[in-house]
Amino acid sequence: MNKKKIISYIFVSLFAFIVIFYHTFPYTLLKENIVIQVQNQLNSQKIPLNFSMISLKPYWITGVEIRGLEFENKLDHNDELVIRSITARLSLLPLLIGNITINMNIEQRDGSVVAKVVLPLFATLAGDTSLKYLDLQSKNFKLDSIFSQLLNVVRLNEKPELALVTPIIAKTKVGGRLFGTVTYEEKGRAVVKLNLKEAFLNTANEALNIPIQNFTTANVDFDWNGKKIQIHPNTKFESEDIKFDLDGFMETPSDPKLPWHLDLGLNLKMSGQVEKDFGFLIPQLLNCPNNVIIAGLMKLKLVGDSSSLSCQ
Repeated sequence: MNKKKIISYIFVSLFAFIVIFYHTFPYTLLKENIVIQVQNQLNSQKIPLNFSMISLKPYWITGVEIRGLEFENKLDHNDELVIRSITARLSLLPLLIGNITINMNIEQRDGSVVAKVVLPLFATLAGDTSLKYLDLQSKNFKLDSIFSQLLNVVRLNEKPELALVTPIIAKTKVGGRLFGTVTYEEKGRAVVKLNLKEAFLNTANEALNIPIQNFTTANVDFDWNGKKIQIHPNTKFESEDIKFDLDGFMETPSDPKLPWHLDLGLNLKMSGQVEKDFGFLIPQLLNCPNNVIIAGLMKLKLVGDSSSLSCQ
């Protein structure tokens, strides 16, 4: 028997083993275990969410498909996050050079997120997961339910510095449809360009009487070179009574235990009921003097370490 036949037999046998293993794997048991583990984590962190999924099954040769993934708010059963389907495929060739490459597609109603994730194989198997590469593209992905769940986590936070805003957050709704891209490379490069369409802010608080703010502009635009995050002037939000833009930079030390150094320019203009009810809160939240806001207009620089910022 020549070498070509031996090699072909090895590959055929290996392929047959993968196919048999793939289709006989206990996916139902895996699904139930995932649900239990995620729910336990939510409960341990005191996050009021119920987690469930309809099914987990094989997808092509090296992938899985999750259908009907849902997070339901325990405090409000009308508030839920539903992902129609998630498909994830493992690329086999990168394994030969020590990488785990996963291609994902997340479908939510009429929106989607497509992502490619690369992780180091041996470090991941050892439990030390670090991201080597990320390429994410979002199109018309609705964020209303995701924002709602994040606000619920903040609302239940017991930090004293949030005491002033917690009653406001309790009934606040934020939403929009996400478009844009995120790229990241382990060697020190990241680019984030995101845009929210149909973005809105609804405080839904009878004491404040603030009308719903519909944003005509909601952009986040920055990049990172491994040492510094540069925020571009295109980062801005504009609605009927709020105009906000941010630029400048944040230095990121190699030691994550050290504070970041910030040099940010912030321009904020408020009008109407927003100025009346929130004008006095913003300086307190930023630890700035009350006189930094004049007639709803605030233009300042935030400079210093992240642990001790000063207004200029």
